[in-house]
Parts: sequence; structure tokens; C-alpha cells
Amino acid sequence: MNSILDNLIKNKILLAILAAVMSLGGFEAWKYNQEKHEKLIAEKKANCQEEINSAYSFVNRSKTLNSIRLKFVDENKIAVQHPGVNGEPVNTSINYILMYTKPHALIPSQPRYDDDYFVSLSNAKDVPPPLMVFIKSSYNGMANNGMVKVSTQCSPDEFEVSLNNLYFYFQKGDDNVQFPSFFP
Repeated sequence: MNSILDNLIKNKILLAILAAVMSLGGFEAWKYNQEKHEKLIAEKKANCQEEINSAYSFVNRSKTLNSIRLKFVDENKIAVQHPGVNGEPVNTSINYILMYTKPHALIPSQPRYDDDYFVSLSNAKDVPPPLMVFIKSSYNGMANNGMVKVSTQCSPDEFEVSLNNLYFYFQKGDDNVQFPSFFP
């Protein structure tokens, strides 16, 4: 009877030690994955901010884009170049500027990276920041209803945008657009 009791106690002690080792190993694996995820989010956040800064830089250098963004000039009254609109080419190997002139979220709310920074980009704003994007889907005229899929570091997945919200970063009309005298 004692030997049965001794074996039972030894087995319980061994099981307790094994459970402690397994929970410690599980915690270490969770901690490693959490650190890896946080590093990925920090990297995506930095890359996303770089794409926004780059788009701001192009917009600020273009009187046409800057005046449209700040609503100094009605876009319909000046010649603006959008890919796939008015015979302009669509190229999937160059960046375009995604820019909204009406209240809109910059990126979709789902899916998105789990961080307050990305949550704020997925909330509608009166004037969301411009963003550099790549067109991922090929454009085939009206079959897409003027919509294309774009990719960016700000979103884990591609998402659809209107070609009317995509701009070439260099606008041909920048050299001869008539602006109000108060415009720099």
C-alpha cells in the first residue's frame, strides 16, 4: 500500500513539474511571438508614415495637387491627371498618390493592423493625409467601374479605390496653372 501511495505521489510531483515546465515554455513562446508581432507593427507603422510623408512631399511640390487638397481650386476647373481617366495610362509598376478631397477614411477598417495609429487612419477625416500607393489590379476600362485595387504598407491587404482619387505625382499643368495671387 505504501509503495502504491509513494508511486502516486511521485507521479503527481512529476506531473506538476512537467506542467510547470510546459507552462513556462508556452509563456516563452507567447512572449517571443508577441515581441515579433510588436516589431512587425513598428516596422509597418514606420513604412506607412514614410509613404504618407512622401505623398505630402509630392503634393506640397505640386501647385495643382496642393491647391486641390487645400480646396483653393475646384478640381473640375483645371486639368488634373488621374491614371485611367481621360486616356491617361495605368501602370502597375509606379507609385500614385491616393488623395481624398471629401471626408473619407484613408484605409479600410477591416482588415487593418492592430494599433492605434492604424485605427486613426481607418477613421473618416475631413481631409485625410495623402498616401503613396501601388495599383495591383490591371485596369480594363469600365468593367471595373473606375475602381482598382491598391497596396500600401498602411494596410495588410489590398483595397479598392476610385481612379478619381489617384493622382500622378507630377502634374503636367503645374507650370501653367493660374492660381490666386495669395497662393505661394
